[in-house]
Amino acid sequence: MKWSLVSKMNNSDFWVLQFNEDVVAELRFNKDAQSIRLHNGDRRLYFLEQINFHQVRIELKNEYSIVIGECFINKNRSAGTLLLDGEKYTFKSIGLNIVLSDRNEKTISNLLFTQKEDLDILEFSALLFGFCCNHHKSNVKHKFEAA
Repeated sequence: MKWSLVSKMNNSDFWVLQFNEDVVAELRFNKDAQSIRLHNGDRRLYFLEQINFHQVRIELKNEYSIVIGECFINKNRSAGTLLLDGEKYTFKSIGLNIVLSDRNEKTISNLLFTQKEDLDILEFSALLFGFCCNHHKSNVKHKFEAA
């Protein structure tokens, strides 16, 4: 999986999540509004809020201002934890790749960021949330189809 920056316009960055050459999801990150518009079959609007205590913590809120996720990132962005809808993910940075694992430390995906070093902490979190939302949605869909 790979996040690629497609364009920048009016303080918004437009990203696509690709698997091989297929576009799986699209994400628009607006720096001024600190918002994410995620298109992966559904069209959803999320908001980010950075809360700093001893480490960086980013809250993900839905359009009703309900916290649905949190991301904890160490200072140099080399590792962290992401909580989304009761699911726990961990990530480790290796070069331009992010290795995402589930609660049982099973690797979910190697995620490639084309411009990882240029991202601010909110946009970095937005892309992590976007991937995990997409992954979570596909898992729920597969469980529903299997039942």
